[in-house]
Amino acid sequence: VGEWNAERGTNWDVFTNFYPNADIIILNEMDWGMARSGNIDTTKEMANYLKMNYAYGVEFMELTNGNEGEINATVGQSNLIGYHGNVVMTKWPIIESRIVRLHPLFELLFEEKTSGQAKGERRLGGRMALFTLIRTDTYGDILAISMHAHSGSKQIFLKDDARLICKEIQKYSTTNNVIIGGDIASPIPQTLVSECGFFPLEKTNSQKGGKGSRLTPSWKVVCPNGDSPRTARYPTRG
Repeated sequence: VGEWNAERGTNWDVFTNFYPNADIIILNEMDWGMARSGNIDTTKEMANYLKMNYAYGVEFMELTNGNEGEINATVGQSNLIGYHGNVVMTKWPIIESRIVRLHPLFELLFEEKTSGQAKGERRLGGRMALFTLIRTDTYGDILAISMHAHSGSKQIFLKDDARLICKEIQKYSTTNNVIIGGDIASPIPQTLVSECGFFPLEKTNSQKGGKGSRLTPSWKVVCPNGDSPRTARYPTRG
């Protein structure tokens, strides 16, 4: 299982090098018909190259060509469609897929951003999770969830988002095999672990060269049987 915040999906052909043998790939922020990413369906291009099935959920309809830098880089160009969303890809058949909307930020969504990384951007929509039910002969059904959370929200709202995800998972009675990946802000992972029975697969930093040395990414897992993880990205269950 692989996961990536694709940041527009412009470099989809580079991502494929990381996942040559993946069974499931979870992606965030994939463009569909945006001038800033060449006005292509970045998900379809990547899925066709990898020969995988996919589900796409629209998170936002972009009303501009993106942020200030992207607007300046695409002067004279228009978005053919203007979608920005989350994705689940898999080599196995997809049974169903649906969107679960997270808590809204109505006061922030529709007005043009005046500062920060998103300066100049206007869009419709909201953060969400894409639930995709996958059927396998070997492992039974697998529920893969591509989640993109609000990074600047109050913690109580993010905890409520995690509880909403748990509640929605209970509707899938055919499987206990659940994988969640994505751009997920704290305390969502912690709530999924403490209240919903997930096991954490967390990326950490270590100073292998001793105090003062450069931080090196490493993987830490807390599993009941002590086995090393087969995947490494945020919570899994089952």
